[in-house]
Amino acid sequence: MPRSRTITASQALYVGPTPATGGHFLLSGNKVLSKPITGYNLIKELYRVQNVNYSFNFDLQPINQLGELAAIDYVAPNPPTVSLDFSYYLANMENEDSLGFSISSGTLLGCLSGILKKQTDDKNYFIGTAAEGEDAHQTNTTTSYTVGIGNGFITNYSLNAQVGQFPTVSVTVEGLNMNFIAASSGLVPAINPFLGTPISNVGFE
Repeated sequence: MPRSRTITASQALYVGPTPATGGHFLLSGNKVLSKPITGYNLIKELYRVQNVNYSFNFDLQPINQLGELAAIDYVAPNPPTVSLDFSYYLANMENEDSLGFSISSGTLLGCLSGILKKQTDDKNYFIGTAAEGEDAHQTNTTTSYTVGIGNGFITNYSLNAQVGQFPTVSVTVEGLNMNFIAASSGLVPAINPFLGTPISNVGFE
C-alpha cells in the first residue's frame, strides 16, 4: 500500500477574523451551513510561512485509593492546552495586519492597541492540506483536510534579524480548541469561552 506524504508545497496557513466565535464572512453574518455563502471571506492567508507546528496537551491526573494498587480513575483538573507555532519572513506587514496588530501610516498608534483593547485578539487559525501531488496555491486544488485552532491568542511574537539572512518572525499561539475536518470547509473550531461548548452555527470555507 503506498504511503501518503505531506510536503511543504501542499500546506498553507490561514487566520480568521475577531471574534473567533463570530461570522467569517463580511456580508452574510454567521454562515449557517444550510445556506449558500455570500459576501467577502474574512479568512486570510499568511504569506512566506517557513514552518508550522501544532500540538495539544491533555493532562490527566490519576485518582488512587487505599487498598488498590492501580488508579481507579483519571481526571483532567485543567482544560487541554492547544499550541500553534509558526515562522515567516518579514516583509510588508501584511501578515501582522492579519494577525491583529495595528498597522497605520502617518498616525501615532501602538501596534498592540487593537489586541490590548480586545478588538483583534482572539482568532481561529486553519492549516489546510491539499491532496497529495497538488500545491496548496493551485486554483483548482482539492483540500484533503483542515486542522483548526480555535480561540487562538498570540502569546509570543519575536523577530530575528541577522546579516546575510532574511528577517524572520516567530509566533506562538495558544488556543482553547482544535478540530480536524476532512474537507476545506466546515464548522469553525471556536468554542464559547464561558460555557466551553462548540460553536455550532458558524462555518468557514
